[in-house]
Parts: sequence; C-alpha cells; structure tokens
Amino acid sequence: MKHKKTIIIMLFILVALSTSWQSALSIKSSTMNITTYKTFVFSTSYMHITNSDNKLIIEPGSVRAQIFSVIEQNPGIYFREICQVTGKEIGLVQYHLQVLMAFKSINQYQDGRYARFFVSNSTIFDEFGKLLVSAWNRHIDRKIISDLYTDKKRQSINQLAGSLGVSRQTISSHVNRLKDQGLLKFITIDGDACKYVALTEQAVAKLDALNIAGVLNCITYS
Repeated sequence: MKHKKTIIIMLFILVALSTSWQSALSIKSSTMNITTYKTFVFSTSYMHITNSDNKLIIEPGSVRAQIFSVIEQNPGIYFREICQVTGKEIGLVQYHLQVLMAFKSINQYQDGRYARFFVSNSTIFDEFGKLLVSAWNRHIDRKIISDLYTDKKRQSINQLAGSLGVSRQTISSHVNRLKDQGLLKFITIDGDACKYVALTEQAVAKLDALNIAGVLNCITYS
C-alpha cells in the first residue's frame, strides 16, 4: 500500500514538473516571438523611408526635417552644434544624419577635428566652397578673410596682427595655412621688401557668391 502511494506521489510530481516546463517553454517562445516581431517592425519602418519615386521622405515638422533645416540655415555646422540647436539626443541626431547622408541630401566635410555638414542641393558648396566656409567658421581665420575682403584690401602680417589684436606669430601661422589651402596669396608692392597678404581671385569670387546668397551672415564661430 505504501509502495502504491509512493508511485502515485511520484507520478503527481512528474506531471507537475512537466506542466511547469511546458509553461516556461511557452513563455520563452512568446517572448522570442515578440522580440522578433519588434525587430521586424523596425526593419520594415527603416525600409519604408522613401516614397514611390525612391526619394527620401522628409515630413514637415519631423526630427529629420528639423535637422535638415538646421544644416541648410547654418552651413558648416558641426555635429554637437546640431544636437544643441535641435535639442535632440546624440543617438537620434546621428541616426538621421546617417540617413540623410545615405540618400545624399547632405554631405560631410572633415575640417580638422570637426565634421561639418552641408546640404547637397547647392552648387555654392563645392569642395572649395566648403573649405572657405569652414575657414569662415573659425574666429581668427574669419577675421583675416573678412579684413582682406572689405574693399578688396591687402595687408601686411604686422597690419593684420595689429587690427586683430593678436601676435605676429599667431597671424603668420594662420596666414600660411590659409595660403596652403589656396585662400590667400603673398604679394609685393612697388618692390617693397615687406610681403603683403591678399585673397586669391578664386577666394574673392566664392566670397562674392556666398555673400550674394546670404550665407556669410548665417555662419557662427565654432
């Protein structure tokens, strides 16, 4: 009799364990299905970011539209500035920038430690234009270019240093870099031993175009 009771109890325990195990498998399977479904929905939404013409959808008022607008209004703006202006999280901004670049709505220009962004639908921002805008975004470079652009003046290193209130060595460093980039050139006047600095013809032409387009007034210092 005792042996019979022991068998019944063991069978009851086995049934209970089997039911619990099946229940656990069911929960695990359900969880896996939910996870898979979420992944599928995300992938599907990523795939459907274009319209019937395979053009990127930029809905008015969307985060993507805000980011695109900020870049359009602030050419040469860099990543952290975009985050600050839009008030959006780094990961969200990074995602939309990647999408916009993938569809060639914007492009990136590496300016030293800064990755600057420009809209792609403007002929003003060719490689030289992006180079000039990047220089305009830097405080001392902007002052040098601006001083030389006003009335198409030419100045010596000493004159530039005096008007900007910085050392001659600092000005020389900036001038030499801008010269290497094709923005400035050295000239002599009437055999004067002193070298003068002036903008190159290409730089003047691009500044004229940027000025007419109202771009220069939109750019803030980095």
